[in-house]
Amino acid sequence: MQIQGHYTQNWQLNSSKNLTAAVKALIAANITAIVVRLLYNILAGDRIGWPLERILGLNPDLVLGKLWLYQYVTYSVVYVNLNGVLGMAAMCVLLWWCGSELETAWSTRRFVFFYAVSGVVAGIAGSFYLRAVPEIGSSACAMAMLGAYGTMAGNSTVIGPLKVKHALIIIIAVMIFTSLDTIANRLLIIHNMTGFVLGITLPPVFRFADRWDRSRATVRLAREENEFAGVSVRVDELLDKISRSGIGSLTGEEKKFLQKASKQYKNKI
Repeated sequence: MQIQGHYTQNWQLNSSKNLTAAVKALIAANITAIVVRLLYNILAGDRIGWPLERILGLNPDLVLGKLWLYQYVTYSVVYVNLNGVLGMAAMCVLLWWCGSELETAWSTRRFVFFYAVSGVVAGIAGSFYLRAVPEIGSSACAMAMLGAYGTMAGNSTVIGPLKVKHALIIIIAVMIFTSLDTIANRLLIIHNMTGFVLGITLPPVFRFADRWDRSRATVRLAREENEFAGVSVRVDELLDKISRSGIGSLTGEEKKFLQKASKQYKNKI
């Protein structure tokens, strides 16, 4: 079932799972990132002396000390070795599973905005407590998409009777219980949950924005119709004047008014 408009309350899953424009670009970016990482390790890692996560990952000492603000964007496409390949594959599957749904529901521009804001805000939040090691990976963006997907399609089923909202509870529970072994992982939970909170917060904000836009459009349309109705009355009066006394009876101002009204009528239709 294709989603119409920016937001649909009773959202049904789209069984076709067609990849959308932004999702294709993000999948390509993730694949390119892991290839660049492997090539960097082989060709340049030892020569430069800095691991790639030092350059492109989120390092609070560099972001705040040297103003390498680009790291708030690049950190989400940096992966590490085999775990990075698995993380990249999981992200691509997630983009295929629900990223295309979100983009179809919102629009490409809104989905890209959502994805970028989720990564940057989670990165800013993480820079306050993840100081010991570089912050890398797209887990916050993934959690944001899951949060948004659950908010908008929570009652849709995934496998059999299992609903999306119940699957999300299971995923979050597994993430938490498998990340309690080290301080870094416990802090990573906070980072991921920041993305998740953004995911469940932004869809209602988008819905409010849509309602506001529709309200403004309705007011503007009503105002234009009132103005057009007033113009029509004036035009009828001048046409009656022409029929009684001829075109020469019109003043210069009245002729200009008729010309302007004629242009407005052409634009209206």
